[in-house]
Order: sequence, then C-alpha cells, then structure tokens
Amino acid sequence: MKALGVGNAWLFEAERAVEIVRKYSEGGANPSQPVIDKIAFADGDAEGSTKLLGWLKAWEGKHAV
Repeated sequence: MKALGVGNAWLFEAERAVEIVRKYSEGGANPSQPVIDKIAFADGDAEGSTKLLGWLKAWEGKHAV
C-alpha cells in the first residue's frame, strides 16, 4: 500500500462503499431501487467516488435495515 501512496483510510472507505452497494443492489440482501438507480445512472461526467460514498452512507443512515 505504501508504494501506491494509498492510505488505510482510503482503503477502508472503498471497502465500505462496496459493502453498501452489495447489500442494497440487485441480488443483495436488501435490494433498494434508489441505490440501484444511483449506481446505474451515468449522465455526463462521473460524480466521483467521494460524492458517491457520501450519498451511499447518507442513504444507508436513513434507511438501514
């Protein structure tokens, strides 16, 4: 990780995003249409991983199962 210049916090955040997506996407334990739509939607420039993670965390905070 040191050679890539990637910190542990970044890796944890990436793993957290994947965990949320897997939980709420199609085929997940608790599929949710807003999450499915959010990760499938692409219109123009990419939103970016930081904004997507923020949205996923906020959504899960309001809708956690």
